Amino acid sequence: SIDMIELPRVNLSFKAKKVDTIDGKTEHRLYSNDHNGLYIASSTEAREVVEKLLGSISHFIVLQNSDNDLFVLMPGCALPRRLNTDGTALSVQVILDRRNKEWIDNMGEVRCYLYPVHNSQGKLITVGDVQSENKTHWFTHLS
Repeated sequence: SIDMIELPRVNLSFKAKKVDTIDGKTEHRLYSNDHNGLYIASSTEAREVVEKLLGSISHFIVLQNSDNDLFVLMPGCALPRRLNTDGTALSVQVILDRRNKEWIDNMGEVRCYLYPVHNSQGKLITVGDVQSENKTHWFTHLS
């Protein structure tokens, strides 16, 4: 069995735990060691909600808490670059360069970003949303 998963590039790790649910079932979950109370969402529905929000961005992990609130964990250690296939400097296609040593060396300790999904499931909550709507309670359980 898997006891722990480590993602060293983004400084994250997850620990396997058995959890008894209210309906009497036992679930095996991967809990974040870095974000208290959050675990990797295993439902197809959770993944589909986030895919709808993020469009073509495919590098993320969907987390959730015991209240079934969803969170998106996105890596920040890839340098976004425009893909210039036709010689123009204004291409709309973006690639992620994960091997750019200068970018990675200048990242510091923050290697990923966590965004709560709004209850409407229509947007991610950003720091600006929290400040403008005074919803600091969203982040109290994330540290």
